[in-house]
Amino acid sequence: PSGDEFIESLKNASDTIKPFTHKFEELLADIKGEQRKLSAFQSSLLHKKNDYTNDQKKAQDALKDVEESTANENTALRGLEEVYQKGPEDAELRSLINKRRQTIREHKEVYVIVKSQLEKRIARVYKTDHEIAVVTKRLGQLDAERANVLRQKEGAAKAAQRVNTMHCIMTLRWQNPGDTLEDLGVL
Repeated sequence: PSGDEFIESLKNASDTIKPFTHKFEELLADIKGEQRKLSAFQSSLLHKKNDYTNDQKKAQDALKDVEESTANENTALRGLEEVYQKGPEDAELRSLINKRRQTIREHKEVYVIVKSQLEKRIARVYKTDHEIAVVTKRLGQLDAERANVLRQKEGAAKAAQRVNTMHCIMTLRWQNPGDTLEDLGVL
């Protein structure tokens, strides 16, 4: 192409590159927005997990208390039954044994309820861990996407700078052959 045609093609190339720079900025803003939302969600999940873990510990402690209490009641019941075997006519002792048996049945009911609650809390912790892993994975993907967009943006900026430099060189048509690009204000 002639000099004027080449200058025109450089201008067209420069005009073509400009929208890409804007698109890269939009992509980076979108990625940043999604990262911000996901980071807030991740923080919320970590807080939930902490709460669920504390609830799980409380349920484990309660279950242990019920187990110990039931074991103590069973020991006391066996002792009362041994005494009752020696004097089966004692109605008061029989009534006390029946009350202890009822208490043990109640402890077993409480045990089933507390164990169920513990299992639910454990499931919540695992579910929250899974959600945290998914969010963390997506944040990693976004970091990789952001790095890729930054590389592409940098490449487009360098290409635009080269095209603009060539355009300036062609339009200025050095008046003095000793002038450098810095002298001409191109770089």
